[in-house]
Amino acid sequence: MITNFYVKLVKKMYSLLEGLIFKQSSFFIKKNTLLILRLDSIGDYILFRNFIEVIKTSEKYKNYKITLCGNFWWKDLAENLDINYIDKFIWVDYTKMNDFKYRFEIYKKIHSQNFEVLIHPSFSRDAISDGIVIHSGAKQKIGYNGDFVNLNKLQKDTNDKSYTHLIPSLSKYKFEFYRNRDFFEQLLSQQIHLLKPEIKHTPTIENKIIICPGAKDAFRRWDPKKFAQLCDSLKAEFPLDEFTICGSKQDSILATEIINNSNIHFTDLTGKLNLIELIQIIAQGKLVVTNDSGPFHIAVALGKKVICISNGNNYGRFSPYPKQMNTYSMVIYPSQLLAFTEEDRLEKFCKEVKNIDINEIEPIHVFIEIKKMFF
Repeated sequence: MITNFYVKLVKKMYSLLEGLIFKQSSFFIKKNTLLILRLDSIGDYILFRNFIEVIKTSEKYKNYKITLCGNFWWKDLAENLDINYIDKFIWVDYTKMNDFKYRFEIYKKIHSQNFEVLIHPSFSRDAISDGIVIHSGAKQKIGYNGDFVNLNKLQKDTNDKSYTHLIPSLSKYKFEFYRNRDFFEQLLSQQIHLLKPEIKHTPTIENKIIICPGAKDAFRRWDPKKFAQLCDSLKAEFPLDEFTICGSKQDSILATEIINNSNIHFTDLTGKLNLIELIQIIAQGKLVVTNDSGPFHIAVALGKKVICISNGNNYGRFSPYPKQMNTYSMVIYPSQLLAFTEEDRLEKFCKEVKNIDINEIEPIHVFIEIKKMFF
């Protein structure tokens, strides 16, 4: 009882300190300093990162020192791919931001930089990211007007008041890369000619089929036994190809289940690669088969042939890639989703949906689509 009281007291104390110390703008604003805030996942970053160069070379911010405050999940990516456009990085462990001591230190680190401008381009803002904006001390705070996916109306209306400028969305439904482009065209008052996400690399194609069975949410993960069955069919069709399983350390369980239920040899790299090494492996692939997760967007940005297996979550926003982008990607959805019209899919599934079972998709359906890619 005493311990609970003490914890609540300490939390209250930190909350008061956050308000007293960090909610006011910094006294010594450093001119021509810009903070870009993005705390979302790897796929979100891939669909955003090409616009960093646009910001850096724009008339509006070409003379600014740019700091990127990002999710440490994609630290390896940003520090290797975008080092030419970012002057400094601040990394945040999103999972720790509910710990008042950790959050206080992040607020302190950001507020002490005395930024002139903060840009928060995430469309689905949340309480954690908005909290950083509110306590940043930046003179100008620019964000997306956004939606109610992660904030209720009261939260959003309250947080909106902390921004000096909110950029409106030009469309109710839009693929995320295009939504990012809309944001920066309005912010920079210039037309942006980027057509699709891209990771520059030396093109190489080897006889490798890359399997990525992981995903952050369980409802996005296709059954490993179905992956195994698909791989057996692919081996019969492509007998000379090597099969590699990639993913995080947590995905090792999925890899083991695939291996135990298949008749072929796999190279299991789960838990053994950082994101730059993952890019190098995917860049070598003849084909990538993945769930709706970061590797899907990495493979598309590398220009690879990629099959994504999805239950339709965030349909139209993160998948499928628009035809006009001319990617080599195909997304396989459950028949329950395909029974809806395109308009209904956007209306019902553009926001997060978990109630369609991804395992309605059978390996034979995926195999048929893969054959169409190659023959």
